[in-house]
Amino acid sequence: MLYPLSYGGGLCSSILPEGSCSPNSRVFMRNFGSRYAVFSNEIGVRVQKAFSLHTVSNAPKPHRFRPTCRPTRYTLRAANTKRGFVTKAKAKVVKRSAPGEGSFKFDKSTGLWVGRVTLPTGIDGKQHRRKVTSRDEAEGKKKFAAAKREAARGGIQRTSNPTTGAYLMEWLGTVATRPRTKDSYEANLRLYIIPALGKIRILHLGYGDVLKMTQGMTARGLSSTTARTAHTILSTALTAAVNRKVIDWNPAKAILRPKAAVVEGSYLTVAQTTTLLRSNHGDRMEALWALYALTGCREGEGLGLTIDRVDLTPGAEIIDLSWQLQRLRWEHAPGCVDPKTRKAACSGKRGADCPGRHIVTPDGFEMKVLAGALVLTRPKTASSNRMVPLVSPLLELITARVAAATAEHNPLGLLFTGPAHVRKLAGNPFFEGGAPWNPSACNLAWHRALADAGIEEERKPVYSLHSTRHSAVTVLAAMGVPISVRMQITGHASTKAHTGYNHNDELAEAREALKQMGKLFS
Repeated sequence: MLYPLSYGGGLCSSILPEGSCSPNSRVFMRNFGSRYAVFSNEIGVRVQKAFSLHTVSNAPKPHRFRPTCRPTRYTLRAANTKRGFVTKAKAKVVKRSAPGEGSFKFDKSTGLWVGRVTLPTGIDGKQHRRKVTSRDEAEGKKKFAAAKREAARGGIQRTSNPTTGAYLMEWLGTVATRPRTKDSYEANLRLYIIPALGKIRILHLGYGDVLKMTQGMTARGLSSTTARTAHTILSTALTAAVNRKVIDWNPAKAILRPKAAVVEGSYLTVAQTTTLLRSNHGDRMEALWALYALTGCREGEGLGLTIDRVDLTPGAEIIDLSWQLQRLRWEHAPGCVDPKTRKAACSGKRGADCPGRHIVTPDGFEMKVLAGALVLTRPKTASSNRMVPLVSPLLELITARVAAATAEHNPLGLLFTGPAHVRKLAGNPFFEGGAPWNPSACNLAWHRALADAGIEEERKPVYSLHSTRHSAVTVLAAMGVPISVRMQITGHASTKAHTGYNHNDELAEAREALKQMGKLFS
């Protein structure tokens, strides 16, 4: 019987006659040749002569050598088969893509065609690469070419496709707006937008999903104004996504915003306002209720009024409404809240309970801390930064209040101070009085005063403190005060917004105007 013997390198084949060597020797020779593969044809010939081997015509065809070990990056080739030795070939040169062209190749580990495109420098100042994959080579090349076109024209610059909820929370953390406005954004995202759209990938978000969200809100009994607000906030966030090259278009702009609900608000009449002021005559809150009813100022503007911004110079009595009192929200310490689970590492559930609590404000936000989260801030618009004249009977009430606030314990210099703190804490400067009003406590005092005057029933609020702003505009309009003067008094920046505070019978005014015009043609 004949045994084939193969050597690597020169691929020399020989036939060993049965019995010429032991089985162990044959196994050794085969292993020797397959493992090292360094013998040339010349060495194979010498081995044949030593063992007196013969080539038989009916011998089986030798098998091709396949190394069992991992191949090196060099290719073994015979430099000169006549000389009978093998040299290492030159390193395999891989053609590199030009800068900016990206790469497209087959990944053996995943079985996918993978294309990578270098994106322009993003808004974070860093450079990223976008990856596209496909099992089909032709389809992968199409995706790769599309990604290159988008990168060339400054299109999508995200390297991933996050969910809409993940992007909205990321946007909320970077948006620069007033703290109270940001609280409104957070509430709408948490209650309405993220539950409806949070699991949808942002690149797959369509206008049908946005329409389904707004229709679902009204179907649950929510006001169309609430749905309109949620739609506006979502559209603002998606517009920022377009500007940041996260998506190509804003699907929220493809549908109309829900219409605002028409609600007949309740406001105090002149008779009710007079009853309220007479009921509180001599009370320390009388001047505050008169300020709201006769000037139409906002709640925070009245509570944040300080003594030094009241000018009682004879003939030029004015108040400066350039600051307002607000209660801002405490935030957890940086790094305390997990951005994925939204759970805090501290024991407190709210930001106010966190040991490292702080108030987050945008750059350039003017704020004066009074006590805790009660601060003085600038008004939202420039037109709200105004001077309002003081006339009788408000002038007499404010003058008396300035004298009382100057005489009492008042470390912050506020014109209207809240009740003294009941508990005497260590270092509490407001135990003897002079503490700023908490807006929620002021609202309770307002409804208590209405109940004592017989305007409201106990624990059944009807007229909000903001309704005094509607009452003042309505009375000024009925007196024939021009709209420009009314807007200067109330601090409105928009004529459309100011018109919503006027509740006079416009039909009667139109009828009277037409009568006057008819006299010209009679």
